[in-house]
Amino acid sequence: MAAFEKFEVVKSVPYRFIGRCVYIGNKGSNRRMFDLWEFLWKQSDWIFTELDKLEEYASDEVHNAALVTWEKYDDKNALYGYYIGRFMKADAPVPKGMDYFDINEEYIAKAWKQGKLGDRFGNMLIYGEGECKEEIEQTDLYDARGWVWMVEVYPKLNENGKSFVGTYIPCSLKNPPK
Repeated sequence: MAAFEKFEVVKSVPYRFIGRCVYIGNKGSNRRMFDLWEFLWKQSDWIFTELDKLEEYASDEVHNAALVTWEKYDDKNALYGYYIGRFMKADAPVPKGMDYFDINEEYIAKAWKQGKLGDRFGNMLIYGEGECKEEIEQTDLYDARGWVWMVEVYPKLNENGKSFVGTYIPCSLKNPPK
């Protein structure tokens, strides 16, 4: 069983995840991916400055995050998207120079661990998704749909340089009502 400080499955409203995206093939080395992600995060201040200007479109999910998607995946290129941004209301306009990914109303599993900034490319990224999927399966109520998207959530650090680091994964009811 994963050691999450908090785990829950909630029914979400629709969102528009807005930020900046790159697509990278999953056939190279992990080191290359981590270097790219680290570079993107170091260049991301402007993204959050622009999103802060869209106050009226802010959602209940206020944390900076990385969204990983597989909508362009194929066996040849193994492409997935890596967005740095934030969940916004579904009708939010997309600022110039940014990308978006629409998320439907659905169940979302949310798992949280104590973490620190360096965990961005460590514990939660590498193991958080798999551990979260295990927690989803243990509910016996939901099936993980992590092949659609997953999110790494990074709240602001506290005075000790720590915070909770989150993983979100969509899921569906195993036996939906008829």
